[in-house]
Amino acid sequence: MNIVILLGVFITLATGIPVLLQILKGHPRGLIICFFAEMWERFSFYGMRGLLIFYLTQHFLFPDAQASGQYGTYGSLVYLLPLIGGIVADRYIGTRKAIMFGAVLLVMGHGLMAFEGSPARQVVNVGGQSYP
Repeated sequence: MNIVILLGVFITLATGIPVLLQILKGHPRGLIICFFAEMWERFSFYGMRGLLIFYLTQHFLFPDAQASGQYGTYGSLVYLLPLIGGIVADRYIGTRKAIMFGAVLLVMGHGLMAFEGSPARQVVNVGGQSYP
């Protein structure tokens, strides 16, 4: 096994286990739920940022300009929708239900990303004939 991977696993365990033990004994249970919800949200965000342009241009054959527009829309909605979610949580459903609802949506979204649709195909139309 690569020494870098072993070192990464060692550092993760050496720093993560004491933090987890401290969280479990000294903090409220709700903080653990918030921590894991935020951790998965960040994992999702940075994973999607890294792959969205490639997926749109290679799988769906979007032009670069349109893929960049979709990427910008995704980036802006990631930061704008929590404001709406906060308003809904404060006025209507409460903090606990909002966090659980967001976590369920996140898990469902990750589950749906596991299934891939059929890729786009380029078709050339010349003189009424279609050529794939």
